Parts: sequence; structure tokens; C-alpha cells
Amino acid sequence: MDRLGDYARGQVRVECQTCRRLGCYDVRNLHTRFGLEVEVLDLLRILSASCRHQQAPGAPKPRKYVAVCQAKITMPRQPTTSLPTPGGLPYTVETWNTEGGGIELQLAELYRLDMAEAAFEVVCKLWPDTETTIRQRARVVRRRDRPKR
Repeated sequence: MDRLGDYARGQVRVECQTCRRLGCYDVRNLHTRFGLEVEVLDLLRILSASCRHQQAPGAPKPRKYVAVCQAKITMPRQPTTSLPTPGGLPYTVETWNTEGGGIELQLAELYRLDMAEAAFEVVCKLWPDTETTIRQRARVVRRRDRPKR
């Protein structure tokens, strides 16, 4: 469950379709009013408590034509920590096993060929007795065969 403390800044919107109410609150002000540990669902109940169509938790289901509170809360978007994936197909640096000829390890997946070639050189130095390739899907860009004994 999301807590209010998971959000550092931004605007919280609370709107009810039934009574046509809308409210915007600053997250930092809500931190000081309600604390960091309050859950988002509880915050919605607190902020929409004055709605005349609000029902208590656990109340019986209303009849068909009775208006009920339809309040919803929209929390601010949190910044993502992941980097965007560049366009194009990645190059993979792989080592191949000796028995079946299949891929043993996929060591890197890079989107720039010069970086894939640098990784290829490092892999060739670390594992001198293995077959190593740089591939882009099925196309083999560079290959180092297993040395013959």
C-alpha cells in the first residue's frame, strides 16, 4: 500500500463525480497535517469525509438508485530511476559452450557497437579458450573462434 511519505512533492487531486467537488493539495502541507505514515486510501477517506454521499467502511451496499460518493485520489507521478532504452537493436556479447554449440553466457547487451567491441576485447582476454561472438539478433558482427589445440 502506498503511504503519503512515498511522495516528496507535487499536487494531490481529490475529486468526486457525484457531488462535483474538486480539491488540490500540496504534498508537503499534507505531510505536516497528517504525517508520513498515513496510507493513501486513508488519506482519501479523510479528505472526502465531508461529502454527504460518503459511507462508512463496512457499510451495507447501497440500493440501486442511491447516490454514493465516488471520490478518487490522484497522487503525483514519482520520478523514475531507470534510464530510457535507446532505439535500435542491441548488440550482445556471448560465449558459446563446447559440447552442443549453444550459448553458454550472455555477458553484455549494449546499444553502441564501439562499446560492444570493447566488452568483446575484455571477454577475449578473460576467457581465452572460449568461442566468443558479438551478435545483433541472428547476425554475427564479430567472432573469435575457439583456439585449436
